[in-house]
Amino acid sequence: MTHSPWPIKPGGGMTFTVEVQEDGSPASGQTVSFSVSPADGTASLSSSSATTDSKGQAQTKLTLASDAAGTYTVTASLDNGLSVSGTATVDTSSGDGLSDDGPGTEDTAQQPELDGSDSGPGTEDTAQQSESDGSDSGLDTGGTAQQSESDGASGNGSAVVEEFESATLTATATEQTSDSQEDPLASLSTTIDDVTSAAEHGRMTFTVRLEPTPTAPTAVKYATASRTAIAGVDYEAASGTLDFEAGQSTDTFTVRILHDEQDEPDEIFGVRIVHPSTGALLAEATGTITDDDGATPPEADSDADAARAFGFADEVEDQAYTAGTAINALVLPEATGGEGEVIYRVFDLPAGLTFDAATRTISGTPEAATEGAVKVAYTAQDSTEATLTLTFSIVVNPPLSFGDLFDSGGG
Repeated sequence: MTHSPWPIKPGGGMTFTVEVQEDGSPASGQTVSFSVSPADGTASLSSSSATTDSKGQAQTKLTLASDAAGTYTVTASLDNGLSVSGTATVDTSSGDGLSDDGPGTEDTAQQPELDGSDSGPGTEDTAQQSESDGSDSGLDTGGTAQQSESDGASGNGSAVVEEFESATLTATATEQTSDSQEDPLASLSTTIDDVTSAAEHGRMTFTVRLEPTPTAPTAVKYATASRTAIAGVDYEAASGTLDFEAGQSTDTFTVRILHDEQDEPDEIFGVRIVHPSTGALLAEATGTITDDDGATPPEADSDADAARAFGFADEVEDQAYTAGTAINALVLPEATGGEGEVIYRVFDLPAGLTFDAATRTISGTPEAATEGAVKVAYTAQDSTEATLTLTFSIVVNPPLSFGDLFDSGGG
């Protein structure tokens, strides 16, 4: 935006009135923060914050020191992030300090949309400098800055303040019907576990977690990246999308490890979790491939040549239960081949079911029917923090009614 504001004299003052509206009506009780730049001591504000009155208005006064020079910017900000800014250029020459155009001229500038988080998704925030009565100076005012919608942009636009001793800045938040939705990932933390596995095990399963548990469907993308382990040589490149339903906090994907007969050191590859729309990095992890091919076991372990790599002894079948009916205890498979103590965890069990890590047992009585299958993650982690993950689903059906116990076919 290019504009030449009317100047203001050193030692002068200007009162700013901010009027806040919601849906076209004055918004009282709103906190407005004021700031001035540059903050070099040559300009000051009578108040750095104020609360809007019954008319939705709040005020502060800008006072310039006698040695003030250059351009000053006053910014008024709301708690929801909406802000408007005005600039004033100091006139150090003699004369009446007015431009050749004189009072009563009108200049218009367009500025991008400012981000107002409290307005909710799809809202249009406008900031407008409107006329005041110019009562202190007797000047007509006509400088206007209108902030219009610009999807996806945010920031502080600059409105022009011409020289008059009272200026009104109006901030308006108007709800707008829009298909755009708030990004559910913005309020979630995304994590992914590192995984270590021997090449002989054949695959690695990575677990991605969202915290807190999402209340709306969302998705993330994943992709592997070669490091010392090379895609197509040591593992198969993998990429895709993980879809999380509302109430689902974990999901998994598998990377296939390619087996060879070479004796080589441990190798690693990377895994990146990114935003499905922007590609922004959300989390990353490392897959470590250990290789025992051709290695000579230590003498103390000469009787353990056939020792298995860290892995689960079996899979877990999908389960179906009935709300209000106690389930038969489900013992999950043991992880073998790990180092030291192995810690077991289960994530996303339906309400009413519990997991006993000591016995690897799920038991209890489901409290309510689920909306379709719930994906459950079962993990095992050894003392080296190598982590395995198995996933299976649980469906909880509605409770049986009295009529369900009898054959309604008649006959």
